[in-house]
Amino acid sequence: MKILLTIFSVFLIEQSLIGQTDQILNDYIINLSGDTIFGDVKKMNSNIKIEFIHDSKSIKYRADKISGYKKGIKVYKTKRINDIPVYVELLFSDIITLYCSRNQLTEYDIDYHLENDNKIISFTENSNWTKYLSLYLKDYQILANAIENKCFNFRDITEIVRLYNNWKKDNIDGINPILSDKKMKGFSQGTITFNNGSTINGFLQFSDFLDVINFISYDGEEATYNLNEVENFKSNGKKYIIIKNKPAKEIIKGKIALYQKSNYTSGINNQSGHSYIRLYILKQESELLTEVDKINLKDFFVDNKFLLQKIDSGYYTIDDLETIIAIYNQL
Repeated sequence: MKILLTIFSVFLIEQSLIGQTDQILNDYIINLSGDTIFGDVKKMNSNIKIEFIHDSKSIKYRADKISGYKKGIKVYKTKRINDIPVYVELLFSDIITLYCSRNQLTEYDIDYHLENDNKIISFTENSNWTKYLSLYLKDYQILANAIENKCFNFRDITEIVRLYNNWKKDNIDGINPILSDKKMKGFSQGTITFNNGSTINGFLQFSDFLDVINFISYDGEEATYNLNEVENFKSNGKKYIIIKNKPAKEIIKGKIALYQKSNYTSGINNQSGHSYIRLYILKQESELLTEVDKINLKDFFVDNKFLLQKIDSGYYTIDDLETIIAIYNQL
């Protein structure tokens, strides 16, 4: 009897979860009266029109005829952009609400739309977006300074707005940290991970040839760290590890990672020095970092029969290392 009750209970729970999942995944539109109508949304190659199927009937809605819609997990709102009603994707709602619109053909080109107090300002990558966004967020001086000095890429706007919203909520009285006269040119947004596992986020400035990294926190505190304290750091989406107390950029990531480290040799007898690059390879399972010039390809890839045959036959050589690593990581 207990077994039957347990099976019945599990059945009820599963049915409840299925119902909740269906509700979450169901498409809908919101009409101009604010009513939600469930159905099937068919996106068209346009930001101004959708097709909606409800009770087996198909209706096309222009953006000025409804307040918005949901398709899958994405929510779209009707907003006037350049005085034209269009559908824009809601990324998040907050003090500043962020929307985006995409090129319907490529899905790659993207514009961002920021809304505050029912006013919308739009940014496109080809515009002078750093100038105008820094002015728009000027009450957060450090962030505005970082934007103006190109510490962010265009696709970092999502992170920029999150940073601003979080700062605004913590500084509701408008208290603004004061940054010294030091300009942030040459800094980039990033994260430092120290040898003890702790991390800090802010703006970084570093050189391929120096053993220190300059740091400015989101609160305006400045610091300089020696790279012997650092395990790795990320700057503008790129990861760097520390090799011989200098930064090395990750070129390929995966089961086998490849890193590039710049070196400099001083000149002699009043001759100028020169820089050169060394490549390092890291097999994650062994955690052994090896200079590429010192590896034996057959020994290093002995656990992959396909690549071993290609290397044995001479089809792949050390000059094909990036291709070899890419194949190894995929297999």
